[in-house]
Amino acid sequence: MNAILGFVDLLKGSDFSDFERGQFIEYIENSGHVLLNTINELIEMANIETGQSKVTMSATNINEQIESVYNFFKSKTDEKGISFSFNTPLTNEQAMIISDSEKLNFIFANLVDNALKYSHDGKIELGYTKRGSNLEFYVKDNGIGISKKQKKIIFEKFRQGNETNTREVRGVGLGLTITKAFVEGLGGKIWVDSKEGRGSVFYFTTPYNSAWETEIAFKSELSA
Repeated sequence: MNAILGFVDLLKGSDFSDFERGQFIEYIENSGHVLLNTINELIEMANIETGQSKVTMSATNINEQIESVYNFFKSKTDEKGISFSFNTPLTNEQAMIISDSEKLNFIFANLVDNALKYSHDGKIELGYTKRGSNLEFYVKDNGIGISKKQKKIIFEKFRQGNETNTREVRGVGLGLTITKAFVEGLGGKIWVDSKEGRGSVFYFTTPYNSAWETEIAFKSELSA
C-alpha cells in the first residue's frame, strides 16, 4: 500500500517523462497485485480457521491442470532464464480424477510460484507419479534451498522458505499454510526435501479417485 500511495504522489508531479510515468504505473500495478493476493490469502486463511473452506469434488483432468499451470508460468521462468518442464505419465483417461480442481490449481500454482521466487537459475519441474491408491505430486527446483531449522516451521503461518531473504521475496507467509490445509482437506499430506544451496522438492499426495473407473462402475451397475 505504501508503494502504491508513494508512486501515485509521484505521478502528480509534472517533471517526469512518459517513460518514467509508465514505470510508475507498472510499479503501482505490480504492488496492487501483491496487495490483492495478500488480501485473498488472509480471507482464505480466515475461512480455513473458521471451518468455512469447503471441498467441492468433481471430475478434473490433472494432466490438463498441470499443463495450464506450466503455460501460465512459462513466460516468467523464461524471463529469469530458468528451464521449466512438466511430467504427466498417465493417459488423459487415467488422469481424470475426482477432486477439487480449484484447490489443486492453487496448490500447483503456489508451489511453482515459490520455486520461481527462490530460484535464480537452473530448472523447475512439476509432475507426479502414481503410487498405489495415491498420486504423489512434486515441484522440484535448483534454488537456494531451505535450512533444517526453516523446514520445521515452513508450513506455519507468516513464515517464508528463507526468512533472510524477505526484502527480495514479497508475501506474508500464508501460501504454504493454505496449501497444507488444502492438501489435507483433499485427504493427502505434504512435505519437503531440501538442502541449502542445492534446491528443494515439495511433495504432496491425494487419493487416486479415478473418474474413469467410477464412470465404468456406474455404467456396469445401470446395465446389471
